[in-house]
Amino acid sequence: VVSISASVDGRALDQPTIDNADRDIAWTDEDPREHRQAAIDVCLAIDCSGSMSGRPLEEARDACRAFVKELAPRAAVRVALVSFASGARVEAELGAAAESLQSAIERLHIYGGTDMANGLSVARASLDTATSPSRKAIVLLTDGEPDDRPATVAAAKACKDQGIEVLARGVTGADANFLASIASADDGLMTTLDEMADSFRGIARQLSQTAARGEIRRS
Repeated sequence: VVSISASVDGRALDQPTIDNADRDIAWTDEDPREHRQAAIDVCLAIDCSGSMSGRPLEEARDACRAFVKELAPRAAVRVALVSFASGARVEAELGAAAESLQSAIERLHIYGGTDMANGLSVARASLDTATSPSRKAIVLLTDGEPDDRPATVAAAKACKDQGIEVLARGVTGADANFLASIASADDGLMTTLDEMADSFRGIARQLSQTAARGEIRRS
């Protein structure tokens, strides 16, 4: 909190009046030594199956870019990137620098089916590498049907059993009811290609606000 005074030709100016009615400034009463940002670890799990070829994949890249850009100033938020199609793989390790994440986003490409179960399992493993207490979340994006529904449900349950939130986003072709069955919450599950970047930006903003408030939430 900064207090500023000013004068003109030796005459003190009146202190400005600031309306804090709509602002949460309760944290200003806390001891700064006790104020800490909550650590947040998040993995973007992106569908790279054949149906994502062309514009869907480019919009997915845009969404990931928007997500990383929104979180870039937040030191307490670490991001990993996982792709899934015929199998799954880590494209960027948890805590990678923004430049490395951006490079990994550009490398996303189509490589087959929709092994969503493996995508969730690899995303969970990438978050398990965190050594400090943190809120953990997987942001999953898909446009279609998983190769194995039961295995995907089981993989999502394993994530949630370990306190990892599953935030699902689906575009045309995805089954909203199925996404609701694997997600931790069913708000905003479906989006259009044009809205995808805004949806990811909104998730990033929500996570960064949680970090700023110093909250750690477990599922």
